[in-house]
Amino acid sequence: MTEKKLLFRCLLWYNNFVQVPIQVHEIVPDRGEHTVTNIIKIQEDILALSKTDYQLLRQWLNELDKDEWDQQIEADSNAGKLDFLIDEALEAKKKGTLKNLEDL
Repeated sequence: MTEKKLLFRCLLWYNNFVQVPIQVHEIVPDRGEHTVTNIIKIQEDILALSKTDYQLLRQWLNELDKDEWDQQIEADSNAGKLDFLIDEALEAKKKGTLKNLEDL
């Protein structure tokens, strides 16, 4: 995992569990002092943000997460990993049990 992705995941984790202090050694075992120092600095900077800036950071992280999720779904789809969903939908249509999205 790249350092950028690691930091991104740490920030997402922090974003979801603000009330729980991050134990850096649990997130970044044996990664070296430089990485841990960066993460601690990021944590301190996040805690120092104004409410507005914190909300903007959360919004940015959520968008980043959504983009990563979209890329993963596209990659999985291109690799055929989601074909079973099409098969299930076709089977449900054949049985007459397929539901219209508008009805959900």
